[in-house]
Amino acid sequence: MNQFWKKLIILCGVIGTSFSCVFVKFTTVLPAVLVFYRTGIATICLLPLLYRHRKELSGLSRKTLFLSLLSGISLFVHFSCYFASLSYTSVSASGIFVNMEVFFVAAALFFLLGQKIPRRAWWGIVLAFLGSAIIALGDTSNGTKPLLGNFLALSGAFTMSIYTLLGMWCRKEISTTIYTFFVYLACSLSAALFCIATKTPLFGYPPSNLAAGFGLAICCTMLGHSIFSWGLKYVSAAYVSTAKLSEPIFSTTLFFLLFHQVPTWGAIVGGLVVLTGIGLFILAGEDSAVEKKKGCHHENQTSSF
Repeated sequence: MNQFWKKLIILCGVIGTSFSCVFVKFTTVLPAVLVFYRTGIATICLLPLLYRHRKELSGLSRKTLFLSLLSGISLFVHFSCYFASLSYTSVSASGIFVNMEVFFVAAALFFLLGQKIPRRAWWGIVLAFLGSAIIALGDTSNGTKPLLGNFLALSGAFTMSIYTLLGMWCRKEISTTIYTFFVYLACSLSAALFCIATKTPLFGYPPSNLAAGFGLAICCTMLGHSIFSWGLKYVSAAYVSTAKLSEPIFSTTLFFLLFHQVPTWGAIVGGLVVLTGIGLFILAGEDSAVEKKKGCHHENQTSSF
């Protein structure tokens, strides 16, 4: 399977996560309880698969285990910060700040890990972010404490970038199944501990909340975040973060199809800009691959002489 199809599969994962707005619409519980349901059910779903990976599990290093658990904690903090930000700032501002994950990831890859990002790829990142900002600015609601809300959203972006970068490292060492099991386990336990600390009941809510938890676990987590984790072994973490910026496009489309909520012109224009940015990123990756092949072919010809 070439890089193009792998990147396309990751976009399919974005479609999976975009269903979250649909499931959340039918919930009445606090975000931490929903995160507990979502990742707890996903953890249980992965339990039967552990037997097939028992050799890998027995040889798991402490460092990889620790980083996988830390990745899960980072995911919980991301969810908590993002949901909390919506109580203090506008949806548009929160969406813009939380989407800055892509810049944190790209900066870490470039400055800390020394990975070169092609110029066209940088343009793709900027365009995709601008497109998501155009979509988000369609919401004109105001927040009660915008400074606090913006800070929480930015913190959510930062912790999401940690989750992505840790996943990139862990996926080089272990399979998707083992990695995601410990990520979801750590995330669900963190949510449970948070609920216990804040004296928030975990059960006793209307059945629709548990049903939404199942939907989030299967569709958004197993067929969303797990695909992102799978892809981190094969494509750049910067691409995974950029691809996530297309989520508002699919969410808007779903709301139109299911609830007849007509998208604004801003959503349509922003969606086209996001897709253009992602397309540039994909083309930049293809160009780099072609250049590498040409370089290897040239070296082989030189060595033959």
